[in-house]
Amino acid sequence: MKFIKGLNGLKVAALAAAAVLTVAVGAQARTLNMSGEWFQNRGQLVDIPINGGVVFCGFGGVGEPIGVGGCLGNKPGVNATGMAVGQVMFKAVNGGVPAAAQAANVNGGAPASFTVPPHAFLQQLPKQVVALPINLTVQQLATTMVFNAPGTSMSSGLSSMNWQAHFAANAHSNDPGQSARLAKNFAWCPGVGGPACAAPNLATGGVAGYNGMISYTNSNPNAFGGTMAMMSAAGGYVSLALDKTLFGFPAGLSLAMAHQIFGDPSNTTIFRPQWMGLGYAATRTNAFAAAPVYNSFGTNTPCAANVLPPSPIGCSQITTQGPQITFPTIPTPGVGTIMNFPLSLPGDSNINFGFPWTTGTVTAIHTGITGMGAASSETLSAMGYDNRTGAGNGRIVMVSGGVSHRMLSGKNFTALDAVRLDFTSPVPAMSAPAIGAVVTLMLLAGGYMARRTFAGSQS
Repeated sequence: MKFIKGLNGLKVAALAAAAVLTVAVGAQARTLNMSGEWFQNRGQLVDIPINGGVVFCGFGGVGEPIGVGGCLGNKPGVNATGMAVGQVMFKAVNGGVPAAAQAANVNGGAPASFTVPPHAFLQQLPKQVVALPINLTVQQLATTMVFNAPGTSMSSGLSSMNWQAHFAANAHSNDPGQSARLAKNFAWCPGVGGPACAAPNLATGGVAGYNGMISYTNSNPNAFGGTMAMMSAAGGYVSLALDKTLFGFPAGLSLAMAHQIFGDPSNTTIFRPQWMGLGYAATRTNAFAAAPVYNSFGTNTPCAANVLPPSPIGCSQITTQGPQITFPTIPTPGVGTIMNFPLSLPGDSNINFGFPWTTGTVTAIHTGITGMGAASSETLSAMGYDNRTGAGNGRIVMVSGGVSHRMLSGKNFTALDAVRLDFTSPVPAMSAPAIGAVVTLMLLAGGYMARRTFAGSQS
């Protein structure tokens, strides 16, 4: 009995020491292993980077948990082909921009704050091309984009307010990148701001038709979050299948084609911050060059109708196109003949509004018109979560939202990003003195047990 009591005493002392050690670790700065993935959604069917193309990942809110597979949003209603989709959600089939396992600084606990190391997220893949078989306007999307995040203070377009990628409780009031934010929960519209925004059609931005709204709600009292920008270089192009009646031609003709370039697909060295996660109502603009309009186009093997990802692989991609459309010669008295001139889509630009990272719920809404003149509305929604221990081990998912307005065409867009981060404790390498101390303790424990056993045999 004395022997058992002695062991119980050692056990209690060991547990007490372990508890003290855990509290101490939770309160001090430390280094954990961090890995993760960054998902970027630009509207219902476009994920940047493409990474294999879009795929269904759930209906009616049922599907993969947010941030695990990149399933980011939903759009109730009917898609462009007339297929009823309910609250269908989409994701990139091959995931987002990865962050390989690396060391990250963590402080405090319950919840632990942390800093994401510069350039943790990296991706540079060859040109990717994919068809969008359930979108009548966008025939295909191609990118050569390079991604690198978080950026540093030396990165173009970033300041000390939003490059540090530091995440903590009560970020809405403590984060310099969110200095304009008035409350933890808000609704914001272009030209209206928050909290006066009550509906997307109240948005003005100085130009009628902006019609976008972002809302953040977070029931968790710690209001965890922060700011972090994805830096991107190069670009790509969107290939648009256009009805020729838009240009005054009679109905029933084949579709025209225009390739609208964004960014500079040939330049992989000049990086600019994306607007998502950059700050509170952070504003960025990006240009789309004028695009020649071609008379017709041809594709390879057609994609199966209403199947995602596009099937078979490489289907419905553009292989041929006709000559550029030109206006006919017009004889004008006293002037002569006006020569043919080519038809082009005019250049345009997006004005984009991005918002911070949160473990709460983000909803992005837009209303307006499609490229074909039809009414369009979209709601994307995502919710983050924090499943880490008090010391900071485990998984956290944060989301950010944004809205965009195409200046000339008047089209509106929504966007959602999600970042998934996994933290684990590194396995410590024991030094020679530490190993010696453990061996000594084991010998002492063995001697103590032998002594008690011998003593017990004499009683």
